[in-house]
Amino acid sequence: MKNRIILTNLLDIKPRIDINYKINLVQSFIIICILKKLKGICTYMKKYLKCFLKVILEIIFLTFILNLFFYFNVINNTIYSHLELIFLFLILYFNSLKLSYTRTNLNILEGIKLGTFFVLLFVIINIIFEHKFSINLLIYYLLIFLVPVLSSMRKKVKK
Repeated sequence: MKNRIILTNLLDIKPRIDINYKINLVQSFIIICILKKLKGICTYMKKYLKCFLKVILEIIFLTFILNLFFYFNVINNTIYSHLELIFLFLILYFNSLKLSYTRTNLNILEGIKLGTFFVLLFVIINIIFEHKFSINLLIYYLLIFLVPVLSSMRKKVKK
């Protein structure tokens, strides 16, 4: 009995389009377009995620080394604070320069992205630990923003 119903439905050649079929077709097309865009976005984000993780790991590693030197009295407090600042700027400078080489035009955008990310990261850390904002802190954040921007501009000047 079921076979007869299936055969009669298969032999029914009337052109009818189900509205659910149209909706499913449109939904699948939209999903395919979104997946293609996500694939491009994922490769784009992998580049930045690698760079951000590399910078954060370098900062943690060099801070750990400096803390060891400070703990064993190899360096004093003023040298420690100055070296920490210098190492942070050097890490941001060289990683921004490396990131700008991946871009063919508008290299300054790479520095702006990197600088903005780290300024926001340090502001969030500052808010979490409830430190008060001061003019020295604002200058520090401005320098953290400007170092990657100027580094990424260096490649364009070098051309």
